Amino acid sequence: MKEFLRSEQPWGALQPAADATFLEHDDDSVLKHIIENGLASFVTLPIVGGGKTIRASLLSRYDGHEIHLMRELGVERARLVAEANISRRRVHLARKLEEDLAAASDYSELAKSLAHGISRYQGWDYVAVFALDRDAELFRMIAEHNTTGHEALPGEYSQPFTEGLLGAALRASGPIVIADTEAEATETFKVPGRR
Repeated sequence: MKEFLRSEQPWGALQPAADATFLEHDDDSVLKHIIENGLASFVTLPIVGGGKTIRASLLSRYDGHEIHLMRELGVERARLVAEANISRRRVHLARKLEEDLAAASDYSELAKSLAHGISRYQGWDYVAVFALDRDAELFRMIAEHNTTGHEALPGEYSQPFTEGLLGAALRASGPIVIADTEAEATETFKVPGRR
């Protein structure tokens, strides 16, 4: 891989690469738009940071003859500066979350601080914190942070242990990461019409 990235011809045709790499690329509106706009090839440059090599792709109409020019664009420097800024911001947000959690006076305030802090740290639009009511076998929402502009769940929301993503995570006894949030996908815990 390193040899390919540092070679004189680290480019390829975008459509075949998309077909091989992104199996559901027809659902990816960004990639679809790029291909529809006639960007037919890509150039890959090695971006080095944090003691490891990171692959970054520049999409272009070029066929690779401009590789030297593209390597002189300062992409590596820009990426390193951006990564440093992102790292500093994340450290600040993690410290703020720790302070807010330590300052919480009760479990409700703790849950609100957790939802807000995780949302800001991860850059997520929505975070909900649930308590497990084992007697009633229900998940009960105790806090949420919602920046979507739409109501996601009613304030007193609860859900049986046997249902939904929460139930699936409880049965798995660990976190579940779902890449495709569309309800029509195959997972049985997804609710039609809701993401």
